[in-house]
Amino acid sequence: MKIEKQEFVVLDTGTYAATVASIEPTEGQFGPQLQWDFRLEDGSSQRAWCSTSLSPKSKLFAWSRALLGDVPDTLDTDDLIGLPCRLSIVLKTKDDGSEYNRVDAVLAPRPGQKRRPMPEPETEDSPIPF
Repeated sequence: MKIEKQEFVVLDTGTYAATVASIEPTEGQFGPQLQWDFRLEDGSSQRAWCSTSLSPKSKLFAWSRALLGDVPDTLDTDDLIGLPCRLSIVLKTKDDGSEYNRVDAVLAPRPGQKRRPMPEPETEDSPIPF
């Protein structure tokens, strides 16, 4: 098996237009979490995590409010997929001096920001591109 080296592009601190590409449950160090994948306008992606708690002080609550305007009593995360938003991204530095990005906040979309179509997931019936 051949594995190609990946290049990671580090973004400057700022606010970027994005779309929610997926939200998947995962197990974190402190219990259940949600892994969010965002697609930026330039086609790159950013990943962020939050707890599954839907309390007014949680990231999930704040991020859902930014996307929906009002948080329902019961949230189906599938309803958030494809919604436009803005990401506040900060630049962090590790102890070894390498830099990485962190999603600091999910913000409401700017006026006129449109939903971006998400690519269809590949299935067994999808044609193989070669």
